[in-house]
Amino acid sequence: MIYITFLKSTILRLFFPVVIVLLFYPMGGQSAVFNVTDEDELRDALSMAESNGEDDVINIAEGLYHTGGATFTYESIEDFSLTIQGAGAGLAVLDGDEINRVLEIHAESAADVFVHISGLTIRNGFHISIPGDMSNPNGAGILAVSQNITIQDCEFIDNIISRAGDGGGLHASAQNITLTGNLFNGNLAAFSGGGAYISGDELAVNENEFNENTSGRNGGGAYIVADEFINMSDNILTDNSTLFESDLGGGGIGITNTHDRSTAILTNNVLDSNHSAGNGGGLGFKSRNGFSDNAITLTNNTYTLNTADENGGGVSIIALQPEVICPPDYYCPPSVIMMQLNMYNNIVFDNSAMMGGEDIFIFEQGYNVTDLTFNLFNNDFSDIFSNQLLTVGSNIDEDPLFVDAEAGDFSLQPDSPCIDAGDPDAPDVPDTDIYGNPRVPPPDMGAVEFIEEAVKGGGCSIAGTPVESSLAVFLVVPVILIVRRFVNRYRR
Repeated sequence: MIYITFLKSTILRLFFPVVIVLLFYPMGGQSAVFNVTDEDELRDALSMAESNGEDDVINIAEGLYHTGGATFTYESIEDFSLTIQGAGAGLAVLDGDEINRVLEIHAESAADVFVHISGLTIRNGFHISIPGDMSNPNGAGILAVSQNITIQDCEFIDNIISRAGDGGGLHASAQNITLTGNLFNGNLAAFSGGGAYISGDELAVNENEFNENTSGRNGGGAYIVADEFINMSDNILTDNSTLFESDLGGGGIGITNTHDRSTAILTNNVLDSNHSAGNGGGLGFKSRNGFSDNAITLTNNTYTLNTADENGGGVSIIALQPEVICPPDYYCPPSVIMMQLNMYNNIVFDNSAMMGGEDIFIFEQGYNVTDLTFNLFNNDFSDIFSNQLLTVGSNIDEDPLFVDAEAGDFSLQPDSPCIDAGDPDAPDVPDTDIYGNPRVPPPDMGAVEFIEEAVKGGGCSIAGTPVESSLAVFLVVPVILIVRRFVNRYRR
């Protein structure tokens, strides 16, 4: 008995220090962690992180952090990533005091460098874009340039970029950009992207809200330059606007491509009560390149109560083939622009335009040879204008019977003609609707699936921030079981 007691105490004495070490030993490489509670500590942390030769994590505690006339800045050429984690939107608040940009980040070195920002409110940023000064002309809330950027669960409120600047709340440029669960409210950009301006190769914009943002020309809520691929799903855009005439426009969203073979997929988005002074009250899309093969697929979106001073109250799609100026005595081969538009299972209802296409405007503006395919199936719309031949089928022109569109509830009443009217074989039909309710084949039209007892959300679902795994997660439990079995064997 004495031997067993001694054995147990020896094992426990040796085992528990190991457990403590494992619990605090992360799996990945080493990172420097800064916990900041005031403006000076935040500036010091950003400064040290620029050149300490490590991946860095800056935790910002609950509180109000004023820029005091000097932007919070991080600029590094090292091949290390940066994570800025606030205590939560509305809790950790970075305030530009309507004097200067709030946060500026440059981390452009290696392809595997990541910038992660989460849990912050960015507000009252102000920046004047000076003509001719191209150093940092954009972004009043956050200006971020890196290889990979992720921004999650943040608020961008009342940020203003003046003169010719883009991106009132956010201006982000990277190879890969992901925006998830953010709120953009009351931001202003003099040129494009009132709420946000994002530009890159691979872009994902999901579960965000854009409300009451304004831009001068393009993308009142958001302006997106998609070089290769853009996926937008489960976003809500309400009461955003552009102020001046533009062929692209996009009171809610403006999207353009700058690269051959770019693809845009939009699913489960709600665009309502947005206004464009040019084209595209809700969505404005423009394919700009020649020699290109571009595709845009719009599936199960809702566009309603949007207005345009020119064309396309709900949706404007323009395929632009630039004019080719041929030198004298020189043969210029015909340019070819190839574009495919797929519109399936959308509700485009009760929008208005002063010129063409109350709901939908499709226009090919070309000078040479074009190859365009426009497919419209299982949509609900009233008025469309197109100068191209369309392939259409199973579309309807009926009141979708929203529960309360004026109050922002786009659920369908039980007798809605849009119930079960979608095409289950349409491109990119989502498994769930904007509130996470399952889509039951055949799917309904629009962003909200009718379910008898559906639990409807009041906005976008916000995913929680994942916690980094540690070695203890994988080893502590098995070690405990082994030791327990060993002790029990000698207890007999």
